Amino acid sequence: MKAVRTNCAYCGVGCGILMKPIGQNQWKAVGDKFHPANKGLLCAKGASLGETLGTGNRVKACLIDGQVVSPKQATAEAAHKLQDAIATYGSDSVAFYVSGQLLTEDYYVANKFVKGFLGTSNIDTNSRLCMASTVVGHKRAFGEDVVPGSYEDLDHCDLAIVVGSNMSQCHPVLFQRMMQRSRPPYLIVIDPRKTATSEKSDLHLAISPGTDIPLFNGLLRYIIKNGGIDEQYVESRLSDCSEALLSVSEFTVSKVARFCQIPEQKILDFYSKFLQFDKTVTLFSQGINQSANGSNNVSAILNVHLITGRVGKVGSSPFSLTGQFNAMGGREVGGLANQLVCHRDFDDKIAIEQVRKFWNAKKMADHEGLKAVDLFKAAASGKIKFLWIMATNPIVSMPNRSEIEKALRTCDTVVVSEAFETSETLKFATIVLPAATWGEKDGTTTNSDRTISRQRSFLKPTGEVRQDWQWVCAVAERCGYGDSFSYNSSAEIFSEYAKLCNTLNSAGNRLLRMGELENLTEQTYETLEPLKWPVEEGRLRGRNRVFSTGEFSTFDAKGKLYPVDWSQCDRFTEIQPPSSFLLNTGRAVNHWHTMTRTSRAPSLYTSEDGPVCFINPKDYKHIKNTGGQDELYFLQVSNPLDERMRSIYRVVISEDQQVGQIFIPFHWSDNFASESSVNRLTSGRCDPFSGQPAFKQTLVNLTAWICDKFGVYATKLAALAPPPADWWQQVEIPGYRAFRFALRSASFTSERFDKWLKDQISSDLKHTCSTVFNDESRGEISAVNYGKAGIEQYIFLTKQPRIILNDDHLRLILCRGFIPDDTQKSQLLIGNI
Repeated sequence: MKAVRTNCAYCGVGCGILMKPIGQNQWKAVGDKFHPANKGLLCAKGASLGETLGTGNRVKACLIDGQVVSPKQATAEAAHKLQDAIATYGSDSVAFYVSGQLLTEDYYVANKFVKGFLGTSNIDTNSRLCMASTVVGHKRAFGEDVVPGSYEDLDHCDLAIVVGSNMSQCHPVLFQRMMQRSRPPYLIVIDPRKTATSEKSDLHLAISPGTDIPLFNGLLRYIIKNGGIDEQYVESRLSDCSEALLSVSEFTVSKVARFCQIPEQKILDFYSKFLQFDKTVTLFSQGINQSANGSNNVSAILNVHLITGRVGKVGSSPFSLTGQFNAMGGREVGGLANQLVCHRDFDDKIAIEQVRKFWNAKKMADHEGLKAVDLFKAAASGKIKFLWIMATNPIVSMPNRSEIEKALRTCDTVVVSEAFETSETLKFATIVLPAATWGEKDGTTTNSDRTISRQRSFLKPTGEVRQDWQWVCAVAERCGYGDSFSYNSSAEIFSEYAKLCNTLNSAGNRLLRMGELENLTEQTYETLEPLKWPVEEGRLRGRNRVFSTGEFSTFDAKGKLYPVDWSQCDRFTEIQPPSSFLLNTGRAVNHWHTMTRTSRAPSLYTSEDGPVCFINPKDYKHIKNTGGQDELYFLQVSNPLDERMRSIYRVVISEDQQVGQIFIPFHWSDNFASESSVNRLTSGRCDPFSGQPAFKQTLVNLTAWICDKFGVYATKLAALAPPPADWWQQVEIPGYRAFRFALRSASFTSERFDKWLKDQISSDLKHTCSTVFNDESRGEISAVNYGKAGIEQYIFLTKQPRIILNDDHLRLILCRGFIPDDTQKSQLLIGNI
């Protein structure tokens, strides 16, 4: 077998990958040096993709109410439930919730089905959770959701401003590309936390959370006062800017410093550097977007670039770092509820009619649908009767988990297209459709700088697994729309999408144009090289940058500054530690979303500490003293509006956190640790313009969570459930199912835990050798089972908390595959592992 050129399954960088066969059913991922996004570089997640393959924990069969059925039965039932809901309650009683993990072809078919044949716009995507505010900002300024620049600008910029992003960990390939130049740019990082990115900076602005708008409004005022306006660019390429310029008159340096709670000199250093360097790239991501002010945050950044003419020029542009690898593709084909298709909206009645004719739509939607948070609220209230979820795990990823659980329990029919059994959302599914995953899927994606790349399959799907577009087509056929969904390949779908883009956009100044891509054959689609849209007519060639010569996608072809009002913005004056803290959520460097894929790679799973809470030493000390403890190992974090919204985390003391603020990675869920889902805490407040949730800013309460007993448990009985402890965390040890756990005094003496412990110890009697040790004076219990291949089961329970802090010794002992001698047995039994 030969190596297969494809692209990465994770973030919006869209790295090219070569998957090389290294043995039977084994593959190794290496960077594709010819791909323009990464030029051969890969991060740890991308390099570990080969570890995530295989058929273990895969959804392989269709299910109805938990019973295995044929694909024919499953799709017939889905179609029946769908049509029944529409007939009884109307088109808006059905909804689809899809994902940036879908390919463009999947997205296109789903959007066409929902908006053209079901008569509703209730299709939204988990990209709403990461990029919706950027969409609003782009459309305000440019008239279209377009990233003006190219990754090549990172090779030429003299000043790089990173705001709302831990870029070195969340988009490491781009960060390395920029910083490993022979002469790296001057780097300014704007982030309340100290991060791996800020450590590399020349200037770090640790502003107070939620104060990005006054910071950039102040920069706009500074530009005006110090002659930084590009007068020629403003005169010829922008609409009237007077209102926006007037709106920032109050943002003096001293006032901005007070708002942001940093020294005036740091503000001045930032502002003067912005004027000093003409080639400036501002890179922003979820710290900007995931806010109740996200859309205005984006507009404030775009304003300073527009007024100085730093848009679409070599080395100079605002640059949105997209979250998921095909979030852009989904936005292009209409995957958001407030979009039509091909960057057209529902306020354009001519476009609606054009799309209706192109699709030969039987029931064309003519108004916006429900955005993600509102969609699930509607399901919780009983208004949504049929919900189809594709390639996403909203139980873990959506804010306000209790509301999402209620929605899925209330909804009459929940169809879930899923690849992995570890998705918590599957527990609520009425109908399960086994979906293809990365490696099995064939299609295209669009990355953060508008580059369309081919994702090529190199694995044969197992069982009844299908690509998502194939499941949609099967249900559409059952609904009587087979003639409009009789696609034979991804190439056929892409060609139709490209032709629709050209039909809608070629006559105006819209940039989402596909040119010659509408004429791709199966062969030219298969060999398609990466290229950016807009694509030139008659040639397979795209444009690196747009807007450098004006010609924006607005009605008058001019860019627009948006006056940003800060009067309604959150200022978080309620932060009053130790009673009230501000929670920030974000990524861990080696995990992805809800870990359905990265948990399959041992090298990634073991590289992270699990569900932890980062807290400033001063805050830690105060909470520890309040709890009357010498040391504090766990914190209970709860939402002050509802104490039932709580989670438990191990403590990590960190100077990187400001006083009154905590940081918790969002990946962990009930599959990997008890009470670890951070979205039990987030409330679902949204930006009023974009509908994007404010994951970055949630007020929470912290209390000490005190335990009396700590333990480890490892067994070769892989299907065994976690221990019935107050807290547990799964540990990755090859060949074992292993846990750390902790008990509070009340549960240590409970019949439930005692029975579980005795059951584990008594089961040892069937083995060739077993030893039990019980030291009541020390409060320690341990048991070790030995088989021919070494240790088969190990339990140790103690009052000493060190057992939960590091599992390296446990992993070393268990993986050596030997039967310990008497001395080693004794050491194991007293916990000396």
